[in-house]
Amino acid sequence: MKNIFFILIACLLGTMVNAAPAQTGSVSRRDLMIQFYAQQRSRAEMGEKFLTAVKKGDLQTISEMESRAQDGAYLLAVDKFGNNAFHLAKDASTLQVVARSIRKLYQNEFPAKIIDLKNQSNHSGAIPAVQTILDLNPGKFFILLENSSLQESIRRVKSISKGGALDVAASALADEVVKQLQIADGFTVVDFARAHEQVEGMDKVVSFFNENVPYL
Repeated sequence: MKNIFFILIACLLGTMVNAAPAQTGSVSRRDLMIQFYAQQRSRAEMGEKFLTAVKKGDLQTISEMESRAQDGAYLLAVDKFGNNAFHLAKDASTLQVVARSIRKLYQNEFPAKIIDLKNQSNHSGAIPAVQTILDLNPGKFFILLENSSLQESIRRVKSISKGGALDVAASALADEVVKQLQIADGFTVVDFARAHEQVEGMDKVVSFFNENVPYL
């Protein structure tokens, strides 16, 4: 599919180049087209290599890519299922190395990029914090939850759930939390976590939900 995509880009550029006026200077229109095509393909291949290393927990490859990279575009790559590096990271150590790469290559944009990745849903609608539970990899949950939209929603419900006139508002916010945690009709990731509490580390996730999301 990616090869077809690159071929289509090349064809489109070829049409544009043929329609454009002749360029002066040492670089021909064809050379520019080839250069652009090569850059796009290189970025896609770099993104694939990065995600493969992330899934394997190959910290050396991730670090080497960081040291050679001219920009951080590859750090935002997603696979065919819409999973980004935070969805796919093998463990907490891998997440930390990825975060370090983002900090170095995006500098002042680092906090925003981290939050964007934490809040990015895959094609199944799961953000990384939810996906890590579904993958039975709870060791990443609290890192991915921090400063995410899910954490913010849970905190807002708790802050106004004090009875009285605010009950209606709290209920509306709780519905939003349920929506973020729902994985099927009448079944949430909280139910999934409880059903797999025997997995190492899942008991802490279940305790968190029991304390902070008692309405599920």
